[in-house]
Order: sequence, then C-alpha cells, then structure tokens
Amino acid sequence: MKLTVKKLLAILLLAHTITLIATGFASTDAGRNCKFYFVIYGNPGCEFCIATNKTLNTLSPGCVEFASVVSNVTAAQIYYNLWDAIIRLPEYSVPLIVVYNGSRPVAFVLGWRPIDWWEQFIENLTLQTPKTALLCVGMNCRLLTLQEYRAAINALKKPVKIVYIVAYKGFEKELLESTDAILLDEVPPEAETIIEKAMELLNISSVRGYVIYCGFRPVVLLVDENVPHTITTRDKVVNVDELIVGRAAEYSIGKGNPIIAYAFMANNTLYVRIHVVTPNNTEIYSLMNSVCGFQLSQKSLMPLPALIVALIGLAAIDSINPCFLALYTTLVAASVSLGSSSTALATGLAIAIGVYTGYYLLGLGLSQALAILGEPLRLLLAIAMLALGFRAVGEALLREHSNNRECRVCRLVEERGRLGILSLYGLGLVASWTLLPCTAGPYVAAIILLGSQPLPLKLILLAIYNLVFIAPLIAILIGATKIVRRYEKLVPTMSVVAGIILIVLAVLIILESLDMIPPIV
Repeated sequence: MKLTVKKLLAILLLAHTITLIATGFASTDAGRNCKFYFVIYGNPGCEFCIATNKTLNTLSPGCVEFASVVSNVTAAQIYYNLWDAIIRLPEYSVPLIVVYNGSRPVAFVLGWRPIDWWEQFIENLTLQTPKTALLCVGMNCRLLTLQEYRAAINALKKPVKIVYIVAYKGFEKELLESTDAILLDEVPPEAETIIEKAMELLNISSVRGYVIYCGFRPVVLLVDENVPHTITTRDKVVNVDELIVGRAAEYSIGKGNPIIAYAFMANNTLYVRIHVVTPNNTEIYSLMNSVCGFQLSQKSLMPLPALIVALIGLAAIDSINPCFLALYTTLVAASVSLGSSSTALATGLAIAIGVYTGYYLLGLGLSQALAILGEPLRLLLAIAMLALGFRAVGEALLREHSNNRECRVCRLVEERGRLGILSLYGLGLVASWTLLPCTAGPYVAAIILLGSQPLPLKLILLAIYNLVFIAPLIAILIGATKIVRRYEKLVPTMSVVAGIILIVLAVLIILESLDMIPPIV
C-alpha cells in the first residue's frame, strides 16, 4: 500500500514521540538501576560505533543504549544539539557517548576508546564524580564550565523541533538540508494547488522558486523571479537563498496558524511579505492541513453557537458585580430625582453608551494585541485571570467589596446641573475604565475565547458581549428599579461562580501554553 505524505508525516511524528518517551535517554528504569548508564549516539554501519557498543556492553551489560543518528530522528537532533553546545568542531564524527550517573550526565566522550581506557575511566568516575561533567575529545579530558554543562543538559532535554520539506523548486537540495530540515521524497499531489492558491491570494503572477515546510507552523515560501541568488553589500557576498530558507525554517518551528512568506525585490532592497492563513481562508487552510496534518486551530475554532453562548454567559457574570451595582444605584437615584422622564432617560442613556463605548474599545484593543503578540500575552492574561478569579472568590466569601473609587466616580452623576449630555457620555467612558480592575476577569476570558477569529466576526461578538454587559443599566432606565435589590442578593453567589469559572479557564489556558495538555480553550 502506498503511503501518502500525510500518513508518512504522522508515522514519523508518532515514531518521534514514541522514541522520545520510550528511550528517555538515560531516564529509564534500566538507567536508574546501573551505576553508570551509557548512551551511544552513532551510525549502525560505523565500525568504531559497533566496537564501542561491544566494549561497553562487556563492561556494563544491560546498561548501554545505542541511539542511531541515522534512523532515530530524536537521537539525531540531540546529537547535533550536543555537538553545537559543547563540542563545536568543524566536522561531525561518531560515536558520541554520554555517560550518566543515575539521571545526571557526568561525561561526554567523543570517539572510540580501547577497553582498558574505559576501565580506568569508569574507576576514576567511581572514585570522584565531577562537579559538572567531563568532556573527552581526542586524548584529553576536561571539566565543562557551568555554562557549558547547562547547555549540554538543555541539549539533552530539548531536542530541536523537526521540520519537513514536502515540496520545493528552484533551490539546491543541500541548501535546504543545511537548515536541519528533512526532505521527503514523495511530493503530495496538493503541493501544486497550494502554490497556485498562495500566488492567487497574494496576486503574484510567477515565482522562481518555492518551498513548502511542514512543522509545528506550516510555511509556504515563495520567491519572486527578480530576487537574485546572491547580493553584494559592502564588499560582502550574501547568499539570499540561504537567508530566505533559513528564516522560513525558523518560522516553521514556531507555533501558530500557517503562513505564506513572499520574498521580492523593490528599489534594490529585499523584502519579505508575510500572510497568515487563518481558518476563514478555507480552501488553502484545508489544503495545507491535508498535506501537513497540523492541529493548530483548535483554540480559535470553537463552534460559533458555543462561542456565542459562552460570551453571553461571561458577559452576564461580568454585569453582576459590586462595582457596577454602585453605578446602577446612582443612576436610579439620579434619574428619578431629575423629575422629567425624558431628561432622566437621556442622562442614563448618555452614561450607558459611554460605558459601552469605553468597554468595547478596551476589548477591541486587547483582542488585537492578543492577535499580534500571541501566546506570551495569552499566558500573561491567563495568569491575570487566575489572580482575579481567586480575588473574586475571596471577596465574595469575606463579603468585602472595594467600591470607594467607583462610588466617587458615580457620585459625579448627581452633579447633573453642571454636566451636559456629552459630559455624561464622557463620564460613562471614564467609568468603564475606572471599573476595569473589578470587572476585568470575565472580559479577559471572553477575549481569549475570541482567539484569532476574523476581525469582522470579532467586532460583532464584542458588540454582543457589551450589549449584554450594559443590559442591566438599560433595564433600570426603563423603570425596573427592583433589579438593583435582586442583584444585591445575587452578588455573593455569582462572584463565587465567576471566580471558579475564571480559575478553571485560567488553569486550562496555562496548561495549554506549557504544552501539558492538548488545546481545549
């Protein structure tokens, strides 16, 4: 049966994961039961690797692991990481042996050694464990500096994320492989269509080369015909192809929706145009998913009905809080004392619209910042949600609500004689920002749920949220003054509910950001 590219990628990624979990590289039970545990990074066809494996198995049977840098992708990446971190010689060579004492690496040995050397070496390690780890290259061994040791540990724990190239044209194979990418021999049938759709999306008529990268973030690289292979600047020759493919490979290692990168020349200057492929670009998004088999959109692809229900629920919780109760009460008192129903309604509506505008603009600004800054800001907002959730629960249980600042703002409504409609509108605008510390939790949760939704849809959903948020204000203005007393009874319970919801959502988002659970929120 012929394997499709998607199936092949799935198999390779699955093998990568299983290998990483199964081997653990000296963190297995077998490694813990050995005085010293040896991991040999080598080529099964290398006679020195075979000899080293035989020697170490003779000295420490059952305490040796052979990690092929040819067939084991994880082993290869760790090997290259270690080489770049501590060995840094111009030419790669094997075997590279990592010696563990328990779960701690205590030595890194490059090259073949006779059995008597290993016997003496193991005896010395038994007598005195190095403070960091020994590095043995050639005939000499030296102690790694603390900085080098940390780099070696990071190399062992954090293998480079793998990038696959499924289709390319106009670039040398060796150049693409120099980016640590793995070239697949089978070109997917969708590749040509992806390139055509990408060119159509960017309104490009022709290109001299392209590459399709499948990583954690798939990348389509297009290079215009007028881009030269090299550029001379200040008596230095710059390899443009190397620069472009290297940067595209880096993009593919990161997280996020797929992107299309278009390199072109204008006024003797090289430019790269980046286009993010969101789920609303249905056709090309689906094609790239078919080729790369990524799962990147779960955070932003919550079904629209479920998303609307969630936003309405958060907005309802947001509107029931002690801070806005002060505003509700002040509005009722001020409107009633005005005498004229039309004047009272105008006063209340001016403030309500001001609150709506201010809160809407805050949400829009924060959601756009989240779309630009991505995961770091999402994690920061989740931490803020966690703190606000605990605060809401604590205040509800202690029945302590800090409304002094909010009430001072609200009392300005009573100075209606000196304030016109525009001033009252501005007062509502300021009030929405002043009350933010008390009301931010559910709003932050709603903005995170909006994720990378298209801007037009985001504008509509934010409008719905804020309509629900100010609904109690409108209800009070049309005479439902009893709502205030009902809200006062609901506040403690709803604060606890809101706090628990925020805590749960925040924990889920933090765990997602740390890659400890699959995307849920």
